[in-house]
Amino acid sequence: MGPHQSEIQALGLQQGFAGTTPFVATNNNGLTFVASLTNPFPSGVTASPGSSQGLLTATGIDVGTSDAPALPVNRKNAKFARVVVGIQRELPAHFVFEANFVTAWGYDMPVSRNLDFVPRSFLATNPIADGTVNTLLISATIPNPFKNLLPPTSPFNSLNTITRAQSLLPFPEFTNLWLQQYNAGSPSGAKFPVACGMYSRKIADWTALI
Repeated sequence: MGPHQSEIQALGLQQGFAGTTPFVATNNNGLTFVASLTNPFPSGVTASPGSSQGLLTATGIDVGTSDAPALPVNRKNAKFARVVVGIQRELPAHFVFEANFVTAWGYDMPVSRNLDFVPRSFLATNPIADGTVNTLLISATIPNPFKNLLPPTSPFNSLNTITRAQSLLPFPEFTNLWLQQYNAGSPSGAKFPVACGMYSRKIADWTALI
């Protein structure tokens, strides 16, 4: 048996303390340039609010991504175990019988899950006949209930309408909510290879799988 452990390497998501400012070199397909390598952000960089917005931090945008989700407080190291048990016997006439049992499993494996999705209870159940109905239902717009209630940096603060799908999410104040969770793990496979063959001191003359 050989257990293996994958050490935690990803850094925690610093929502509110980290931001991205895109580099926009031109607004007219290169006819004129508004930014250069010497001055890549003429309008300044996006300020990070830190903890000043409290529970309103990151409202109106994604919290984490599938590759960089929000991490739990109690993080775990992923583990993987592999077991190999085998027997080998020499039979008369220089035949060799060998049987092996191989199995492996992982546990505490990190999985990224998006908790912001439209619950199935709000969708029609027939994917063929009701596909158009679902599309019209979730793509329709409704008055924005978050207008003027969120920080000025939130996109939802100034929108007049949002989609009905956004309002039906478990956490409608966010567009996506990616969290890292851990599964219990299960055997990833079990094999029972059995072989029988005849051998000499130099090279195997014949072998066959049973």
